[in-house]
Amino acid sequence: MKRILLESIIRVYQCMRATKAFAKYLFAMVILLAIAMSACSIDVRMGRRPDVQELEKNLRLQESTSRDVLAALGDPFGKGKAMLPGFHSTPKIMWSYYYGEANLKDARNMYLFVFFDQDRYDGYMWFSSLVNESPNPPPTQQKQAEPKVAQFYNDRGVAYFSKGQYEQAILDFNKAIETNPSYAEAYDNRGCAYVAKGQYDHAISDFNTVLEMNPRLAMAYSNRGTAYMNKGQYDQAISDHTKAVEISPQFAGAYYGRAMVFEKKNQYDQAISDFNKVLEVDPKHASAYYRRGRSYYFKKEYDKSWDDIKSAQDLGYKIPAEFLDDLRKASGREK
Repeated sequence: MKRILLESIIRVYQCMRATKAFAKYLFAMVILLAIAMSACSIDVRMGRRPDVQELEKNLRLQESTSRDVLAALGDPFGKGKAMLPGFHSTPKIMWSYYYGEANLKDARNMYLFVFFDQDRYDGYMWFSSLVNESPNPPPTQQKQAEPKVAQFYNDRGVAYFSKGQYEQAILDFNKAIETNPSYAEAYDNRGCAYVAKGQYDHAISDFNTVLEMNPRLAMAYSNRGTAYMNKGQYDQAISDHTKAVEISPQFAGAYYGRAMVFEKKNQYDQAISDFNKVLEVDPKHASAYYRRGRSYYFKKEYDKSWDDIKSAQDLGYKIPAEFLDDLRKASGREK
């Protein structure tokens, strides 16, 4: 850039030397060159750098609210919705935070995404080019770097999980736990990966560890309840989901999980009651409409079943063809 400006000055000189205005133009170009040279060493910053450690220190999953997030991080850069396969059955509220540094030679950025289940803090994801996130820092920096290294492996494990690559996810969660043995979120995430693989005893062991660290974590109770349900231990599953909604009364996922257990036990009135609660908290929970419609079907309340099936379809939920055929035959209706 400096060379271009010098060449511009020479051309101006050649064009203007025969005029009386030459001195004024030369002075202006010298000033422009000085400004440009000084700008080459100036860093430009945009936004406020989010403090992820403050987030981990002060916020608790399914307990903290949007006000707590504002207190920890300040106002978000933007707001929207997110849908992560394997984690969310419906879109969740998402806040974004951005910070950038740049000069004429380089640019570095940090992005932080905070998720909410209604108004409850429901986790985060971040990535950055501001610092070297090497998983093998020098020995003198090992202690300070461990939390960031553990988070790196945990976040990458979440990415593998969302792609259905459960083995790779578990390997990364293992590394996160090896780096930071008190990292409750990594145990919880590994437990979810074990559930997805059908290794329910391993999953329950991980959720037990999480609850030893934080007995008030509603998410871990609900996740363990899902593992118990898949093992056929329905009473333990109901107990865990019940504990989750006692801790977090607006936790739609726990009501949904308990309703699924009631459905498996053929206790359709209790299932419908819990699906009602899910839809009070999250009126666009398409899967809850479908599952409630199934419960009405088994109670032979076919008109109510059709109403729920239509609501689920209106929200974009694909109803299994086999169930639709059964409902048509039983109700004598096409839709």
